[in-house]
Amino acid sequence: MTALLRSGTPTVDEILECLNHYRIRATYEATGTVLGCGPRNVGQLLKEARPLSSWIVAKSGPRKGLPSEDPYHDNPLLIHPDLELNPHVIDTSQELLALITAYRIRYLTHG
Repeated sequence: MTALLRSGTPTVDEILECLNHYRIRATYEATGTVLGCGPRNVGQLLKEARPLSSWIVAKSGPRKGLPSEDPYHDNPLLIHPDLELNPHVIDTSQELLALITAYRIRYLTHG
């Protein structure tokens, strides 16, 4: 049973699983709002740089649309190979919650 079978506030693992399923990125800001923390705290919740966590990206600046942590910049193998296939980046908590809800419904009803 995956984490997405639970209801309530999504966890960082649920968000990553959902983003990976749809191959879409979300900003640290949108993710932080959903998790109830600031965007800077999201990196701590991700724990480690890995391809799955690279779906959470910077909203602006030189790393816009890419993971903002140094380990990703130093090691491109940590970035998911499909990261930039979809040009859209979720930048609001409302859109991210809608995607998670849709994924939960789809997952629960279609296994």
